[in-house]
Amino acid sequence: MHRQGATGAAASARHRLFLACILLTACSSQYQVNELAADLRKSGNAAGTLQQLESLSAAKRDQGLYLLSQGQLELLTGDFRDSVLSLQTAKQHFEELQAISISESLGASTINETLRAYTATPGERVFLHEALALNYLLLGELDAARVEVLQADVLMGQLAEKGATIGQVASTRYLGGLVFELNREWDDALISYRKAAEILERRGQPIPPALRQSLLQLTARNGLAAEHEAYREQFG
Repeated sequence: MHRQGATGAAASARHRLFLACILLTACSSQYQVNELAADLRKSGNAAGTLQQLESLSAAKRDQGLYLLSQGQLELLTGDFRDSVLSLQTAKQHFEELQAISISESLGASTINETLRAYTATPGERVFLHEALALNYLLLGELDAARVEVLQADVLMGQLAEKGATIGQVASTRYLGGLVFELNREWDDALISYRKAAEILERRGQPIPPALRQSLLQLTARNGLAAEHEAYREQFG
């Protein structure tokens, strides 16, 4: 796939980020975050929403979610370097809180529920890798983007053992396929595209045209005539 195609796919992924931006389960600022998300849907003004978000005061235990929201908005406004910094800090924060959460669970009978550290949901953890990979892709840092999609792959593999669709994000799989394809790793790209399609099918959702095209192109390129023909019939 040409880099021009990568730019178009990245723009599509940015649109998905726009729709999903800051719909988070923050504790102390839950109402304010939901209000900002509603305003963003109506206005489409990511820069204005970012300013409003930065005016909020988040509790220490909610810093990870705040930084994830901030990083998504910075991505939408084109502040890719700032977005990487926010998202990497959020990642580190979530990792620390997860370790704390495990320790707290051992003493759950003596710790008040409201005082426990908040860890990101499976979907948020995967989505964080996707946002970082997209930032790196838009910055032209393919190796860094590859690291993020590999980490997302490991995480989704771990989560898949606990539930069929828990933490499985089709757009992350698709972006992973794009990164592998740009890196000329054709087999890994096709595997990622297949997994993206499988997630959508399990959830009864349609396969987007871009993913259909990728499946057709890669099966043809890899000489998988039977699979290619099956997709042609499936997609009409």
